[in-house]
Amino acid sequence: MQTRESIQLGMNGKLSEISAAIGLRQLVGLDRRLASRRKVLECYRTGMADAGVRFQDNANVASLCFASACCTSADHKAAVLGSLRRHAIEARDYYNPPQHRHPYFVTNAELVESTDLAVTADICSRIVSLPVHDHMAPDDVARVVAAVQEAEVRGE
Repeated sequence: MQTRESIQLGMNGKLSEISAAIGLRQLVGLDRRLASRRKVLECYRTGMADAGVRFQDNANVASLCFASACCTSADHKAAVLGSLRRHAIEARDYYNPPQHRHPYFVTNAELVESTDLAVTADICSRIVSLPVHDHMAPDDVARVVAAVQEAEVRGE
């Protein structure tokens, strides 16, 4: 899996014309798709309630391109990612390392030196981004839940 690194300050967030056209077309039915994704998130919340992962309280108001689950520790996160991988379920570690530890910010430490980012670093070390799609079948959601539960049960 390729890691993403900040190599300069700022970001280029432009869309090509074709990407913008596709995006506009996707607005049709957006409410239905978001409702479907929120249902997936709610199934995750319910199914993983005893698995040692937590979700943001207000995650259901977001667009939900993925579900960020916060594990109890970095070791627990590694166990969850390992279990998902064994079950051929793709998950991501989007926020690790946190941006302030990317090469550009390490080299230009004055940009973050006045800020204590210990909480950011801790949370980033525990976040797993679980798959969410508006066409996820209930069986697929159940597979993700079972894999996360298995990581907790094994105590890896």
